[in-house]
Amino acid sequence: MDCRDDHGEAKQTSDEPSRKRAYSPSEKGKGKMLDINDDNYKQAKQQQNPDVSGVLCQDDSESLIKSFLSFILQQQQIERPFPAVNSSISSCSMAPPECQRTLQLFEDNLNRNVVTESFQELVNDGGRGPLHQSDVATVRDEVDILFEEYSSLREWVQSTSYYWYIVRCSLVLDVWTEEMTGRTYLNVIVDSPLGVVYLKSIDVSFAVNDAEAMLSVIDSIFSESELGLRPEYVLQVISYTASPWLDTVGERLQEKYPWMFWSISATYCVTLMLERVASAIAWVRQTIEQAKMVTRLIYSDPCILDLLRQASNGELDQNSNLVKSSKIKEATPFLTLENMLVWRKHLEKMLTSQEWKNSCFGSSLGGMRVEELVLRDRTFWTRVGLAVKGSKPIVNLLCLINDGNIDIDNPQMGNIYERMDEMKEKIRGDIKKSNMYMPFWDIIDEIWNNMLHSPLHAAGHFLNPKLYYSNNFVVDDEEVEGGIRDTIHKIVDDAQTQETIMKQLHLYEFARGDFKIGLRERHNVSPVDWWKRYGERYKELQHFAIIVLGVACNGAPPPHKFGREDVGRLLSTSETDPSYLWLVQKCYVSYNRHLRELATYGFKFNIESDEPHSVDDWIAGYY
Repeated sequence: MDCRDDHGEAKQTSDEPSRKRAYSPSEKGKGKMLDINDDNYKQAKQQQNPDVSGVLCQDDSESLIKSFLSFILQQQQIERPFPAVNSSISSCSMAPPECQRTLQLFEDNLNRNVVTESFQELVNDGGRGPLHQSDVATVRDEVDILFEEYSSLREWVQSTSYYWYIVRCSLVLDVWTEEMTGRTYLNVIVDSPLGVVYLKSIDVSFAVNDAEAMLSVIDSIFSESELGLRPEYVLQVISYTASPWLDTVGERLQEKYPWMFWSISATYCVTLMLERVASAIAWVRQTIEQAKMVTRLIYSDPCILDLLRQASNGELDQNSNLVKSSKIKEATPFLTLENMLVWRKHLEKMLTSQEWKNSCFGSSLGGMRVEELVLRDRTFWTRVGLAVKGSKPIVNLLCLINDGNIDIDNPQMGNIYERMDEMKEKIRGDIKKSNMYMPFWDIIDEIWNNMLHSPLHAAGHFLNPKLYYSNNFVVDDEEVEGGIRDTIHKIVDDAQTQETIMKQLHLYEFARGDFKIGLRERHNVSPVDWWKRYGERYKELQHFAIIVLGVACNGAPPPHKFGREDVGRLLSTSETDPSYLWLVQKCYVSYNRHLRELATYGFKFNIESDEPHSVDDWIAGYY
């Protein structure tokens, strides 16, 4: 085959050796070139195929690109060694402002195809990226920026891990299944009072429904020294879901590590409450199905939605949607029912308008059914209102436990017990009739008692001075008192220290000593700061209280579930692939950069999605 130049034309043979220009991996900056006869270039080519001469043919382009990438990574390895493969200890440090655009481009574009395309352009076009823009950094610049960000994050995570033994932490198992491949992946996340960090990702497809295999996965996390997570640092393991085989994992784990608690993610449990309400309460299920008849008709033709917006006299714009999709799909029915109450007058106005009656939709069978339901079936709207009253407190709690605005004044472990009670009381107060609110209570109690509740929740409730010293606190609650005792005996292994804590706890119960002085300050400072100030003379109890109040009660909430396509690409890539180390660093940086931003700046979790999905059964289906 003839050798080709960059434009695909046949090259004329010559006594002069063929020369091609490429970006030098050993020289930083733009516009620096490397002759193919340069020693560095020959070294990279020799590694790929020692027997091939310096003259390049088109058939060699792919292997050249891979060898070139391999050479750059090896040069980086020499200058600044990479950590052990797939070990990820994370931290969240932002890149310098001048690097933000390049880093974002890198995060948006890095995949195996783009890497290959970038290096092809690099060889052909003298060191510029595939976009051919002057403001786009070279591939080498992207490598440097990514590595700097990775190094900064790694240092941040290591500085956090130094305190895990003192403050204790939670090992969060964030597991999901990739739809296209059916593979199941695990993100290993550590939650502590110092921040949430991502450590690594593991393919756990082999461990699904196998308690022994999953237990081995958890043990391997503890045994991997690069991660810095020792079992004695972990106070609890938070599971992503509940099932009999995972219950077995929890039991076996606590047998092996007696000081650990096994918990289920609060987000999963509250989401399950919404799912059960929608399916297990007959009148709620019926109301949802009838509401879907309305929304499916509205979205069956753009003209109907436009007609509805016109009926609002400008109150609804082109971006307004009757269906309120949610980032947590179990909340979609109840957000939509609530929105239907707001749109009720617009629906009624449209269905009684002359335009509707003159349209083909008004005389259709589906149109007449919806018209009968909306205009004449008053029990429908009554049930919609009751369903919203019963579900809204649950949806609000779901938002609260996923809110990124970390409220140190109201730690989750010190408040979730109280918030469950408040949620139930809100439902009873809004619905009033016992035969209507009791089904909601039954579902909440079943999930709370059988899945979510832990002695840690009771201990956190007891040790929160804002709640304990309030007039509403039930002093002789057996569940709470049993929870605080069980937690002391589980966490503290020394009998003498246990006895000391129990004596000091007696002083806390009756507000004696410094605790009496702190009574008036309990609303002015966070519970943790309160214990730091007024528990100084009771070191054992102080340390115990601070540990309990700092423990998480939630798994990996929706805000943390990002970049999963990168994890799937990483774990499906061979470790010998030149892009593998890039993907390791990219996942590490992407996750931890995001997690640090959440911790630093916070956010208000918005459960609503931007717009309904076209295949959502609230939009597509019979009406």
